[in-house]
Amino acid sequence: MGKTGKVYSFEEARDFILDNFGKFSPDLSVFAQRAFDHRWIDAEQRDGKRGGGFCMEVQGVKESRILVNFDGSFDQVSTMAHELGHGFHNECAYQQRKLFYSNSRR
Repeated sequence: MGKTGKVYSFEEARDFILDNFGKFSPDLSVFAQRAFDHRWIDAEQRDGKRGGGFCMEVQGVKESRILVNFDGSFDQVSTMAHELGHGFHNECAYQQRKLFYSNSRR
């Protein structure tokens, strides 16, 4: 795919993700906007914080929380978009009847 030396601010990454999600699925973009607005994404780099990305469903409130270590790279923009995809999957699953919504962690 090539490489880019561009460094994204968090706001530029957010706008890039929302714009591209919107081209693919307005519902996905609306979900991602809500995740950004409600600060469901822990993106700040801190000492002792794990690397990579992770999405966790919070069943009690039927929401997801996302962990990334945003460093401005396109790799991290992609990771954040990927984890938001998991959150959107959770959102869709919450709307299914319990019979159809299987959670292997129960």
